[in-house]
Amino acid sequence: MMSAVSNRQLVTILFLTLTGYSVIELPKIMAESVGNGAWFTLMITSVIFAFTSLILTYLGTVFEEKTLFEYSTILVGKSLAKIISVIYLFYFFGVLILITKSVALVINHDYLEKTPMNLIVFMCIVPSIYAASKGLTNIARIIELYGVIILLTAFFLHSLMIYKGDVLNIRPFFNPDEVVTYLKGISSAIIPFLGIEVITFIPISKNNGKKIIMICFFTIVFVGFFYSFIVETVFMMLSIEDTIHYNDALIIAIRQLEIPLFQFFTRLDSVFYIVWIMAVFSTISILLYGVNDYATKLLPKINMKVSLMGIGLLNFIGCILINGPDEITSIFKYFSYIGLFVLIGIPLFLLLVYKGRKNVEKSS
Repeated sequence: MMSAVSNRQLVTILFLTLTGYSVIELPKIMAESVGNGAWFTLMITSVIFAFTSLILTYLGTVFEEKTLFEYSTILVGKSLAKIISVIYLFYFFGVLILITKSVALVINHDYLEKTPMNLIVFMCIVPSIYAASKGLTNIARIIELYGVIILLTAFFLHSLMIYKGDVLNIRPFFNPDEVVTYLKGISSAIIPFLGIEVITFIPISKNNGKKIIMICFFTIVFVGFFYSFIVETVFMMLSIEDTIHYNDALIIAIRQLEIPLFQFFTRLDSVFYIVWIMAVFSTISILLYGVNDYATKLLPKINMKVSLMGIGLLNFIGCILINGPDEITSIFKYFSYIGLFVLIGIPLFLLLVYKGRKNVEKSS
């Protein structure tokens, strides 16, 4: 039976996959590469990536109720489809390890300094394995609920940051003389927009309809707006110069929020921490499901739960082997190139094959 998700659930999956971890380091990245006008770079990048999403969503609507593994088998044959799927498998698995270790590092550094790193990694993996074992439909329901809570909390906290921050820290809001710098900054904003590739293992059904193509397009544009909102409010709280010094500038900015009305609840960062855990749990769970989906399709005889346990164990080992944030940053840079290939290169190739076959059928 096909695992179905509604349009609303697919939108929430896309949103949390993209923003789950990225929001932590994004202010520092944009402060270093762009400075004032970061919002412009992020919005331009979001539109570019929104257009790239059209390829995957279009293929999904053409081959209804099929994942990329299944429709690539139809288009290019079983052997080449397996090679393509192996590329996606290793890509998603690599991203899974990097995000899991990154999340564990943030938790260890900001909240549980005396807790052994391996224990934190273990606690990040186990609940996600359980969620992934329940299937795509159930994960989507959880993520849909979490998405509403996360969005409401984010807009609440960042609206407070507008109230308490200094607008002078983000002026000039746009400098025409810096347009070239803004455009060059797009290369630094690539990684936060990688994640659209999850569409490759989420089948699109008749219930989703053709409208899902434009729904996903505007979801990516909204992510650009969301990123801009977060980055600019952090700049307002810390200033661009200070933001550069913090890998976790978002958490630092929220900790500086002091609202007299909320004196009964002085640690607003604890609210952020709770909803951020929801977001990264959703991200890790959907990535685990995706890796397992590719693994079980490539090796159909393997039991799904055994495969999940194996992937979880390999994820744990991979996290142990990665030393720290500097190593993660350098690996992520390499994965940004692979991400562009699996997001644009392979889907574009499959689209051209599909169009070529369609033209041949019309002419015959």
